[in-house]
Amino acid sequence: MSISIYIHIPFCASKCKYCDFYSAPATEEIREKYVSALISQINSSENSSKTVKSVYFGGGTPSVLTEKQLFSVLEALDKKYNISSAEKTLEVNPDSVFTARSENLLWFNRFSMGVQSFDDEELKLLGRRHSSAEAVKAYEFLREFASNINLDLIIGIPSEDHTKKLENSLNTLLSLEPEHSSVYILKYEEGTPMFKMADEALSDDIVSDLYLYVSEKMQEHGYEHYEISNYAEHGFRSVHNCAYWEQEKYLAFGTGAYGFDGERRYHFEKNVSEYILQNGNVSPITDEILDADQIASEKIVLGLRMSDGIDKKIFENICKDKYKNRFCDNLIKNRMANILPNGNFALTPKGWLVSNTIIEELM
Repeated sequence: MSISIYIHIPFCASKCKYCDFYSAPATEEIREKYVSALISQINSSENSSKTVKSVYFGGGTPSVLTEKQLFSVLEALDKKYNISSAEKTLEVNPDSVFTARSENLLWFNRFSMGVQSFDDEELKLLGRRHSSAEAVKAYEFLREFASNINLDLIIGIPSEDHTKKLENSLNTLLSLEPEHSSVYILKYEEGTPMFKMADEALSDDIVSDLYLYVSEKMQEHGYEHYEISNYAEHGFRSVHNCAYWEQEKYLAFGTGAYGFDGERRYHFEKNVSEYILQNGNVSPITDEILDADQIASEKIVLGLRMSDGIDKKIFENICKDKYKNRFCDNLIKNRMANILPNGNFALTPKGWLVSNTIIEELM
């Protein structure tokens, strides 16, 4: 059995208008103290003989840390858990990517860059710090030494002529040929500046059409649409994110980080000052403890997020209920789901658009 590790770096140069993740600007002194506390937390964690399959530095923007700071965390992880054979991902932004070529940071073998759009008007609307040209330049910089790059895009931005702008952004992304892409539908999270623009949101029908357009276009160019929002060239699925969707265990380090031990979901309090004050010696907060039935139900929910679907035996058990059996038949007839060659039941992109409703009917 293998495990994954998530490291949360809660710092950004500035806050994007749509973001509700735990992050904030910070001085160099605070970042240095945070890294020290993070290393202390790693060093004091329990040893594990399990193979580490993935390490993910998320945030925030982990690349706002210095080369020395990032390497010191990697080194601490390797001494504690041996991460030499793991997929090691560093989230970066176009304006903070240029230390990544350092010999020390080549420990990272995967980079995930938040572009969100290749249109300057949309980037400004989202509160991004970079331009389209700077994003391309940053990608080309990564491409010089990285062989596994993810690029993020956002669809449904309430800009004038967003459909055409999305087409142009997608064409630019495809011309760059990243190994992986995550394409998210814009959410208007309460408490963010973007929430005030919710009245300007594109209609559900328009967003649905855009989602299906992106799916079709990506697949035409050889990408596998393997999860609701994720596309990969053959062999380049995100190992770390698949661990989440496949209900595997993952350790968490850092303030605001979330983890899962197979039964218990937990997180660490979102408080940088307290985390530093305690030198990383903070207790996890239990979010929920799953019993056998909840684990089984969650396996269905997570399985329906992926193109691999839910196991044949689980599907057969669902279909023992006559109503659910008819419901699944109708999904298949309407091309919202299909039966895979191995007997698994999986949603199609059309089904993913209403996956919450489908899941409610099947649970």
